[in-house]
Amino acid sequence: MRLLVPAFSLTLFLSAFLLFGVQPLFSKMVLPYLGGSPMVWNTAMVFFQAMLLAGYGYAYFSSRLKSVRLQLGIHAVIFLVFLSFLPFSINKEDIPSDITNPTLWQIGMMLATIGPPFFILAGCAPLLQSWFAKSNHKDAHNPYFLYAASNVGSMLALLSYPVITEPLLGITEQVYIWSGLYVLLILMIVISGLLVIKNPNKIIEKVISSTETSENIEKPTWKIRGLWLVLAFVPSSLMLGVTTYVTTDIASVPLLWIIPLAIYVGTFIIAFANKRIVSTETMSFLHVIALIMVCMGTFLSVVTIKEIYLGMQIIIVAVITLSCHMRLADSKPHSSHLTEFYFLMSLGGVLGGIFNALIAPLIFTQTWEYTIILILSAFLVNPAALKLEVQTRNFFKDGILLYKIIPLVFFLAFGSLVFLFKTSETTANPTLYTGLILVCMLALLFIYNLRFVFACIVTIALLNFPVHSLQKDPQSLNGEAIFVKRNFFGTTLVIDNDNLRSMKHGTTIHGLQSKNTPLEPIGYYARETSVGEAFTYFTENDLKKKVGILGLGTGGLACYTAPDREFEFFEIDPDVVALSEEHGLFTYLKKCGNPYKIIIGDARLKVQEVPDGYYDLLMADAFSSDNIPVHLMTEEAIALYLKKIKDDGVLLIHISNRHIDLRPVLATIAKNLGLNIISKKSIDFDTELQAGKTIFPTNLVIISKRPEVIEPLKKQGWEQPTETDPVYHWTDEYVNILAAFKFYRSLTGKGDGMN
Repeated sequence: MRLLVPAFSLTLFLSAFLLFGVQPLFSKMVLPYLGGSPMVWNTAMVFFQAMLLAGYGYAYFSSRLKSVRLQLGIHAVIFLVFLSFLPFSINKEDIPSDITNPTLWQIGMMLATIGPPFFILAGCAPLLQSWFAKSNHKDAHNPYFLYAASNVGSMLALLSYPVITEPLLGITEQVYIWSGLYVLLILMIVISGLLVIKNPNKIIEKVISSTETSENIEKPTWKIRGLWLVLAFVPSSLMLGVTTYVTTDIASVPLLWIIPLAIYVGTFIIAFANKRIVSTETMSFLHVIALIMVCMGTFLSVVTIKEIYLGMQIIIVAVITLSCHMRLADSKPHSSHLTEFYFLMSLGGVLGGIFNALIAPLIFTQTWEYTIILILSAFLVNPAALKLEVQTRNFFKDGILLYKIIPLVFFLAFGSLVFLFKTSETTANPTLYTGLILVCMLALLFIYNLRFVFACIVTIALLNFPVHSLQKDPQSLNGEAIFVKRNFFGTTLVIDNDNLRSMKHGTTIHGLQSKNTPLEPIGYYARETSVGEAFTYFTENDLKKKVGILGLGTGGLACYTAPDREFEFFEIDPDVVALSEEHGLFTYLKKCGNPYKIIIGDARLKVQEVPDGYYDLLMADAFSSDNIPVHLMTEEAIALYLKKIKDDGVLLIHISNRHIDLRPVLATIAKNLGLNIISKKSIDFDTELQAGKTIFPTNLVIISKRPEVIEPLKKQGWEQPTETDPVYHWTDEYVNILAAFKFYRSLTGKGDGMN
């Protein structure tokens, strides 16, 4: 039986590798057709978690069959039947171009394509571990160590995807390799099953002679089952909460989905390992420190650098997730209840995904779900881990009243401090408040060790100063929120101050309108920016009558008027359209004078319906928060846009971004297609501040079929991007997002830090 552990470990490793490797692959396949929204990933995660739950349910009922031989036969047959779904693909003809909430459509499409193979893969881990528990191996009584091997496969699949798989292989190649490994897994499962049933008499003898009969095996109580659900729910929701923030403000690409998910999977490896690198008590202590960090950060409000804020949140989520998963592992039942344990653990994960992806967008206008789950985690802190309760109760054994009153005094003092800080109209020293609050929290926890009171303090702190209030933006404008709406595509916020009205998506301002000069475009579209220069040049030269804009924003571009000019705006988010059309919060469209039309739906899909050679000028200006949807920047997308403009037309691409430099990407695509390209970055942040925040740093690229159309602009400071490289040759099949990150380009000596 020496082959048992290697065979089962390799089989579980490969099944987990396939299970988690297909998640970024398939999500990347569907992303271009749903507007590049970060909700595509969250919806995909809900689907994958639901299929994982279904797979665990199948494993639970299958393991109840007495014969391992029968279980193996059923499992192998189902695997073979689901081969008919491979290689999987998406039928582009079935994709809706104008659906306003594609959540259910996406789930249905995934169910009909990748769903069946994913379902049977999901059942492998618990089912194979239950088989191993019925073998005569010396560790058969504790098969949970194999779960760590399974998670190593998951982790390798996730970490290798952005740095190896995605940069080296196209989508079609990835699908065929994945399908081939699926076939190999069938063979490995059969081998593993045969190793278990090879000597059934020994297995029977072991079960009969075991002192652990069904009567003296402790059955899980409903209380412990509920704990499994909660301890699985919280990390799942936290993982998706951090993912939403990352993908909203940087890019909806597998590289950034994978970071939180890899941390999530990594905590399982540590929690279920035979020899842990850290104790549960230590993680419970760090869990408390993490919550204190969150509360201190909300009061100090000093996090203005997104990277620092993001790094802090990822660390906090990693600590809390590991703390929960270690307590989950500590509470695992006897191996006879293994499949039930995994089923309930998976159910908790699914509920966390449903809460974030389906429920939260309907009931919250901002990302409150992240804050709420942090609060819930405070009630899960394990007070016994700090080993202080006995000492404190003994110390106050002759003064029980004092023991109860002093924490109450601290609690009321803390609430008063929060109220004073929240309602203060002066710029009082936040460090003083934070210091006093921290003293209260530490006193309650480390002196009196009252978890409930500590959790209540965290609740007060985070409800008054939610985590999403820390999401700072260099363009941030103070004022009154007069409109907030959240949907599949994110949160739209309209802010009024004395002179300006701004529209934000996520944490990024997408447009401004001045109350003093309401029909003058400002922000990214001010006449002093590169966008303004381009429109002014083409207007003065009596060019570009028919204008198409991919992305509406506040409609400021409509004020670049010209005789006989017509605008067509493509906008995927109906709530953005409503700001100008129904609510009248921005008046550029209605009052600037040129005829306009708004087409609702994914810009790339809708542009396909436009006749070739239709536009004089076409501009890609579609953002989701600070994220430019990648599917609008591939070679196929650029080629499509060029088909829709006239021979003397121009394509403008707005690429202002804090994280990603798209100039080499567009330069490489232009070279490959034989096009002419120029770019200009205008207005530094210092100038923006001096201008009263009404002019934003703007980076624009212009592409044309004919060189003479854009040649005169070179005399006005427009330059031709010269950096080209196959690594920047983005297609629908291949995108290397890592190479375009500004920090990566700086590390490799290729970036210049331009925004």
